[in-house]
Order: sequence, then structure tokens, then C-alpha cells
Amino acid sequence: MASGCHDIVILKMMKKIFLLAVLFFIFFGNVAYAQNTTRAEFSILYNAYRKKYDEYLVAHDEYTLARSQYEKFDTLTSREKAQVETAKMLIKRDEVMVLYFTALKARLDDTSLEMDEARKNELKSLIDTEIQWYNEHKSRIKTNQTLKELVIISNEGQDHYYGNDNTIYLSLFEISRARMTRYDNRFDELFLRLTSLTETIKAEKRDEYKLSDSKIERIDRWIGEVNNKEAEYNLTMEEAVKLTPEQGDRNRSKNLYNAALESMEEALAILKQRISFVNEVIREIKISEK
Repeated sequence: MASGCHDIVILKMMKKIFLLAVLFFIFFGNVAYAQNTTRAEFSILYNAYRKKYDEYLVAHDEYTLARSQYEKFDTLTSREKAQVETAKMLIKRDEVMVLYFTALKARLDDTSLEMDEARKNELKSLIDTEIQWYNEHKSRIKTNQTLKELVIISNEGQDHYYGNDNTIYLSLFEISRARMTRYDNRFDELFLRLTSLTETIKAEKRDEYKLSDSKIERIDRWIGEVNNKEAEYNLTMEEAVKLTPEQGDRNRSKNLYNAALESMEEALAILKQRISFVNEVIREIKISEK
């Protein structure tokens, strides 16, 4: 029978994937974009994942009860019940993982992200490999297997997860990076329009529209501040990219992912400051000198 220690490891594993999914949805899944069908697909899959996770928790409770009764009574009936509930729980666990990776794959197609197509396909391939593994693993679980056989199969799933969750961190990193790229490119487009408009205004010669030399000097100085922040932003994002999670070393991938997120949070703060500076430039242009 699966030991209490093994039981705790299973719950820790599933709680971790659940927390990653919740954070994933909070940070990347709650911004609305018009006509974004891929976001709608992701929401459907994410909700299906949440439902399946709840089913897993129920199955785990049933498994825990059956295990306890078998250890207490050690009868043929209690043993068979334990076998059935263990198999059901393990099947639900694999189904949770399949739905999580399926939702993760759908998120990569979100049109609000700007990601290199080759990189996207590379990540999808890694995710497809995980989905295939869990589906095949699930197909090997039978309710008539012995408890010893089920524990072996359970350990395989546990070992695979902890040995291959790099795919999760790598995908989440690239999604975060793609979102930042989207934000930065949209800002650059708007800023380019502003600087072009500013040059047009500065060239105005009609007295009723002409800006004073002091105002033009101030606007130029503030635009320079925005440009200075761009260099700071780029350096911070370069640091984040250097921390791309690697395949092969789970602890290193996790640590790199967390460090990369911290760098991207710093970059986002810089981008927000650039936006604030631009708003000040716009207000300065609009303020009458009369």
C-alpha cells in the first residue's frame, strides 16, 4: 500500500501544480482583448483544469479513507477497495496534468503575446511530449492491479513530474517575456507618434500655435528622460533573458525562473515610469502659455 509519506508527496506535487496554475491565470489570464478567441479557449481549458483538480481532491480523499481502512482491517474487501480507489486517484492525477499542459499550450497561441513562431513551436513540442507521456501513463493504470503495482506506477508519475517540470517553468517564462515584448512594442509605437507630433508642433511658426523656446527646451529634456529610461529597460530585460530556465536541472530552472520574473517586474516598473513621463510631456504640450 502507498505509505503516508508517499501520500504527502503526491499532495505536495498536485498542490504545487495547482498554485502554478492559479498564479498563471491571475497574471496572464485575466486581461480582456477584443476578438481574442485563443484567450476564450484558454479560459475554457483552465476552468476544465480547475474542475478536474477538484475531482482529484475528492478522489484523493476516497483513496486516503480506503487506505486507512485496509491498514486497519486487512481484509480482502478492504484491499480491493483500496486498489480501486488508488487507481481512480492516480488516473485523476494524470488527467489533471494533461489538462494543465493543454491549457498551457493554448496560452501560447494567445494573440496578445508577441513570440517568435519557431520558439512557440519548440515549446508546443515540449508540451505535447508531456501530454503524451501522461496519457500513456494513465492508460497503464488498472483497478485490478495490486497495490504494489499501483505504487510503482505512482512513483513513475511522481519521478517524471519532478524530473520534467522544467517545461512548465520554461513556458511560463516565455509567456511572461512575450507579454513584456507586446507592452514594449505598443509603447514604442505610441512614443514614436508622440515624438513625430512634437517635431511638427515645434516647427509651427504661427504665433497663435507657436511654443516658447523655454517650453520646447523642457519638452526636449523630458523626451530625453524617456529615452534614457529605454536603455535602462533594455538592460533589465537582457538580464531577465540571461536567466532563461534551462532543461535538465529542475532546481536551477525553478531558481532561474523566479529570478527572471523579478527582473521582468523591474522592467515593467521602468516601462510604467516611461509611460508616466510621456503623460507629463503630453500635459506640457497641452498647457496654454497665455
